[in-house]
Amino acid sequence: MLSVQAAGFIVAANVVLIGYGFSQKEAGMFLLASTLPVILLAVHLAGISSSTNQIALAIQIEDELHIRETQSLARIYARNYLRLTEPQLKDVIAQGPRPRNLSLNSFITPVAVSLYAASVGQVGLFVLYLVLYNYRIV
Repeated sequence: MLSVQAAGFIVAANVVLIGYGFSQKEAGMFLLASTLPVILLAVHLAGISSSTNQIALAIQIEDELHIRETQSLARIYARNYLRLTEPQLKDVIAQGPRPRNLSLNSFITPVAVSLYAASVGQVGLFVLYLVLYNYRIV
């Protein structure tokens, strides 16, 4: 949940920087804004890699509070989004906290590729407005 809030803040900052760059005719804002999609990717990967541990902790808390399995939000999330069955979920909980799983495949997902494209597009805006429209850098 925290990664969603951080992503919203990063997207808003990106829009503000681009808007400021257009209104003040400063190309440097586009260059600064081009780093934000990569930061958004880092936040996304951190949230995804730690989600299994967070869900396991939430299930343990729900079990201690005697929340029934049919009303457990953590179990519903694990089934629908993490694609874990009940036996797999019990194995994950029994293992305890696991280290983050950041493999090379995490950086080649459709979300990652779209964020790379956004970053390259914003660098392209920087070059375009710097060269073609003679915007100043700062």
